[in-house]
Amino acid sequence: MNYSFINYIKSIVDIPLEQENKFSSLISIKHIIKGENFLSEGQPAKTIAFVKSGLFRYYYTDKKGNEFTKGFFAENSVLVSYSSILEDRS
Repeated sequence: MNYSFINYIKSIVDIPLEQENKFSSLISIKHIIKGENFLSEGQPAKTIAFVKSGLFRYYYTDKKGNEFTKGFFAENSVLVSYSSILEDRS
């Protein structure tokens, strides 16, 4: 079980134990190494992540290949492309 993420959620809202157990069964751990992308351009967002350790840079690349940083996701934060998930687009 990923206690870090569960504790993060519980710091925001109370969760009954039964719901916590169901929610925990949906969580999986994925290790992303430096240089690897959580989500790539054109890939629809279907999951969210909890940054247990490290720092993620949220960026996009223009047509000329220039990279622009939109923000950062630090430890103990939720990594997600809200617009992609909400609008079901890549």
